[in-house]
Amino acid sequence: MYLYAVYNIYENKKGVLPIGCWAHSRRHFSDSLKEDKARASYALEQIGLLYDVERRADQEQLSFEERSELRCRLSYPIMVAFEKWMVNEYPKVLPKGRIGQAIKYTHGIYHKLSRYHLDGRLRIDNNLAENAIRGIALGRGNWLFCGNHEAAENAAILYSMMGCCKASGVNFRDWMIFFDNSLQIAFVIANGELELIWSNKFRINIHKLQCFILRLKGSNSSSPFEPTGISRQLAEKH
Repeated sequence: MYLYAVYNIYENKKGVLPIGCWAHSRRHFSDSLKEDKARASYALEQIGLLYDVERRADQEQLSFEERSELRCRLSYPIMVAFEKWMVNEYPKVLPKGRIGQAIKYTHGIYHKLSRYHLDGRLRIDNNLAENAIRGIALGRGNWLFCGNHEAAENAAILYSMMGCCKASGVNFRDWMIFFDNSLQIAFVIANGELELIWSNKFRINIHKLQCFILRLKGSNSSSPFEPTGISRQLAEKH
């Protein structure tokens, strides 16, 4: 994640391990090339070596455990040497210059940047997540307001569903139709329990969700859409 100051509260929070993003650090040094080509190029070279290790792990299709072992063996020594270089070079540069800011930023979160080597499930950067939400970021000007907080939470749930489908190579329209059919069956089987989960935890308006699914199915439906009795009860509660 891009570690804004607000995330510092999670540093000592039990069960949470903040991870730094090497892509953001690399971007700072890329912006420093015109000001201090020698230092910026060296930093980019060292970061590039870390990415070389990741490409090797991908090419060899290593397991999470094997990837972590490879990082400990190859990436960790690079990070140790790079940290020593930053400590040595920072007193020699202008603190407010681009290269000074790049070194200060990277060294300031270095304990977070280096943590990814401890677990093969962790990624070296958050580019995958940023690319996944790029469509939302580009389009948010067109849907700047959700209407109310409940609608915003519902939108977040739908975006999460869409993101999971995209990451898994699943057709979102087909999955939502399947989800709708399965949901109605599940409500019939386990009325009380599912009503509690959907109404209290997610607070999603089932009737509106099913209307959304109907639009996915197409506007030429042969019969008018009617929510199930249970989903109608949930809709009335909200």
